[in-house]
Amino acid sequence: MFVECDCFGQADRDDDGVLGVCDNCPLQFNPDQLDADGDGRGDVCDTCPVQLALAGTRHADATLDLLYTLRDQVLAVTPQGRRYVELFYRHADELRAIMLADPRSGVEAMRLVWRFLPDLQRIIAGQGRTLSDDDVRVIERFVWRIEPRASEPLRVDLRSFQAELRRGDVIRALRIKPGRRHGRRE
Repeated sequence: MFVECDCFGQADRDDDGVLGVCDNCPLQFNPDQLDADGDGRGDVCDTCPVQLALAGTRHADATLDLLYTLRDQVLAVTPQGRRYVELFYRHADELRAIMLADPRSGVEAMRLVWRFLPDLQRIIAGQGRTLSDDDVRVIERFVWRIEPRASEPLRVDLRSFQAELRRGDVIRALRIKPGRRHGRRE
């Protein structure tokens, strides 16, 4: 989608056919100027993959606010939680690029967020929560979806995350209890 704009005499720094201030992502090639979340920045410039996954969905802003609260009030209070936040932001651009190249991974990310949303609300409220083997498998399937498109540094971190998930490190960082061995979510 092209936006009408007076850009005469401005450079096209990314060579996408859209000039200067009219380009919603002036340093990255994006001739389509797509902006799924309507924030004025092109999709290829949005840095938060979760924001991209939730773009256009009902309650996207409230869900993002909840995830920021989880980051700031739960993950930020432990060294392991802070590490997960740092890893997420370190790889955010690549995760976003993977989701743009493979839209199904974005849909799966959205489904993952929606699946665990009530649980995340309980975690923030300090209420008990369990993580079952089925929950772990769902998270691992999402990681497996991303891994083939990932760079080597992201692959290494994804494999480390999976090992930590199986060991229970992620559960401790989120201050939740392990579920029954073969149980379903409660």
